[in-house]
This record gives sequence, C-alpha cells and structure tokens, in this order.
Amino acid sequence: MKELVNIELPKLTTEYGIFQIDKLDKVWFRFEIINGNPNLMPDLFVEGKGEKGFIEMLGETVLYKELQESLIEVLKKTDSPGSKNQSEVKY
Repeated sequence: MKELVNIELPKLTTEYGIFQIDKLDKVWFRFEIINGNPNLMPDLFVEGKGEKGFIEMLGETVLYKELQESLIEVLKKTDSPGSKNQSEVKY
C-alpha cells in the first residue's frame, strides 16, 4: 500500500484536491466542499463501499479502500496541526 505523504487542500473555488503519493505520483480526487472542508464526493467515496472501485493513477489503479485509510490518517494530522494527538474523523 502506498502512503499518502502530502495533501494540498483545494481552494473554495475548486472541487479538486491533489494528493501526492510517495512524493512521486499525483492523484486527483473530486471534492465536495462543505463549510470549507474537503470531502470526497459521496458517489465516488463512501465508507464501507467502493472496495471494488478503482481510480486511474498514471496508468495504474489503486483501491479506494486503501486510499480511504491513508486519507483518514492524513486528515487526522491536518485537522490538528502542531498537535501530537490525533483528532477523530467525523462522518
């Protein structure tokens, strides 16, 4: 499983966010912006669903479930900058 090592949150005027994987590949996700917070589009990314769903990544495919697990970890760190404590991800 590749680790999401960097996240650039999208501006409020866009629905796309860039995820950099292993400092090499960039994967584009479609976002729904709610109160300034990025959320993957419900039809593309839902907890407990999409295990068989795939997204193209420079000719490769990555399981949504694996991306979800990595994304949750990244967002936990992003939600509480400068803090060692991990914040809970709310659904």
